[in-house]
Amino acid sequence: MKLAEVFYKENFSEIKWSPQAVLIADQYFKAYFKNNKFKVPFDTSKIIWVAAGEGLKKFESLDPIINKLVQLGGVVDIYALGGGSVGDAIGFLASVYKRGVKLIHIPSTWLAAVDSSHGGKTALNVGELKNQLGSFYPSAETWIVKELLSSDLVEKARGEFFKTLLLNHNQSWAQEFVVANQTLDQNLLWSLLPTLIDFKSKIVISDPYETKGTRVILNLGHTLGHVLELECALAHGEAVEQGLLRILKISLEKAYLSPENYKKFLKIFQKNKIEFREFSIFKDQAELCLKNDKKISKKNEILTTYINNQSYLTSWTPVEELLEAF
Repeated sequence: MKLAEVFYKENFSEIKWSPQAVLIADQYFKAYFKNNKFKVPFDTSKIIWVAAGEGLKKFESLDPIINKLVQLGGVVDIYALGGGSVGDAIGFLASVYKRGVKLIHIPSTWLAAVDSSHGGKTALNVGELKNQLGSFYPSAETWIVKELLSSDLVEKARGEFFKTLLLNHNQSWAQEFVVANQTLDQNLLWSLLPTLIDFKSKIVISDPYETKGTRVILNLGHTLGHVLELECALAHGEAVEQGLLRILKISLEKAYLSPENYKKFLKIFQKNKIEFREFSIFKDQAELCLKNDKKISKKNEILTTYINNQSYLTSWTPVEELLEAF
């Protein structure tokens, strides 16, 4: 798998467009184009507006988009402008339209810029279950534009940021953040983006199709987080934060992590206003969600990533044991 070339730019005007570009964009930005804050070097008939959100990640939501692409005809390069739901859904569409067309990501949220626009995963939901359909289809290019991200809240990306920090807690950049008891803000996150993206890219390249078990570490906190996202209607970022806190607690209980290190990590979470929250969850629904996890074995065990004093480790964990985290 060849991953995207990543471009870091200050302004939207610096994006390079191909002659066959079609922009599929979050309708939130329609006003930006109407008042000429953002411009593209092609006719606006080649802009397809979509409503971002989990509703976009349904088969039926793709039908009108496909119809418009067919009406445009010819060869197309799809530029996907939006957050994670736009990247997931339009990435899937690009992977199957005409058996695959060139895909270019333009993430508009910090969460997408840090995580979902990299690695080549596309996804659609099935009913209430997240990401049950998808493909491995990396974009050819990813354009990360500071002007776009400046309107988004950096707090939405804290979960993915702290996931990467925990996985790299033995690295100097992570240690500096923790020791200095820093608060994540836009300028700091922008400066760290290349480091965060490079880490994910190296993991993805080592296990591009999730056949070796290496890439599973990128799901740190997500297995439990997805349950909270589905059952408690949490935003993805907050759900991952809560999943990480629970994984840290289990890592402590399993003696993978020392009390000193646990307290150190808890302190930096609290510094960034991330506190452990209790939720009322129906265990049967949580169990159903866990049993639909793509990392589950025939023995109802999920390959789970934990944090230890050196770095991290993975271990097969029974669903019943993970349910105790709730």
